[in-house]
Amino acid sequence: MTAIEALRARHPRAVASAEPLTEPADEGTMAPPKLAVRAAAQAKPARTEEPRPPDPLAMAKIHGRMLSRTALHERVELKLDDGTRDYQPEIDKDGVFEMNLPPGSYALMATAGDEVAVAEVDGLATGEDREVVLTLGPGVAIEGRVEGCDGPCVDACVRAELPGTHLMAAMSSCDDNGEFALDGLPPGKTYDLVFQGEGRRRLTVHAMAAPRSDLLVTLEPAASLSGGFGIKPGQTCPMDTVEVLSKGGEEQLLTADFDHNCRFMVENLPDGDSVHLRAIGTGWHFEVDLPVPAHGDPPFLCLRPTCRAP
Repeated sequence: MTAIEALRARHPRAVASAEPLTEPADEGTMAPPKLAVRAAAQAKPARTEEPRPPDPLAMAKIHGRMLSRTALHERVELKLDDGTRDYQPEIDKDGVFEMNLPPGSYALMATAGDEVAVAEVDGLATGEDREVVLTLGPGVAIEGRVEGCDGPCVDACVRAELPGTHLMAAMSSCDDNGEFALDGLPPGKTYDLVFQGEGRRRLTVHAMAAPRSDLLVTLEPAASLSGGFGIKPGQTCPMDTVEVLSKGGEEQLLTADFDHNCRFMVENLPDGDSVHLRAIGTGWHFEVDLPVPAHGDPPFLCLRPTCRAP
């Protein structure tokens, strides 16, 4: 009995070995070594409690009242938002409201005629019933002008959102001078302003306080992508089309054709940090996730060398 066999006999689970085994090689060749592994048994880890999934029936409540120095408008509205969706509470004629909903943090926005009020509820816990009083008052405005479209951006629009939510507080289109006015905002509150225009990059201005009357915003052109497929002189381009899809390749957004030089150009790329590109041709199919820089255009994309930008 060898020393290893004797040790294994005394401690059958204590030995692990990795022994290179070689086989006779054919003449003129060298066979690669094979690795035989015998792993030792390991002690079972201590049993731990698995995290419990959230209880779908766990609920909390927000209730309160909307107050106004004038009679509440008949079309009083109140929305609650948790950053992913909004909720519609039950409201009576006196402005008393109630909403049963999951625990979390919420933004509230009330409007009644030309009056407005906002409030925030943070850390609403399971079983908690939080009271909120909204005092409505006259709204103020954020006004300014949008440039960057070879002059005023007459087709641009802007919306004011409560920070951290998708709850829209106001929206405005630009006039013939590129000017806008976001009316009916509670004074002293801050908003995220989202600017959009045809052929322009979307721009978000964070934490803008109301009121404001002299805001000047310049929009950048949307990104464009150019590329090509390398061919020999006199060779026919085998490529047909390029498709720009949403991230993950689920939705077709833009298409472009290859020209006789086997190049393509896609203008007005969608907003985002990347797009999914699909190039299709006879005998060729490309799929690539392409980063989009925050400013300027992506570099020329050569699908097969040698190709160069025009």
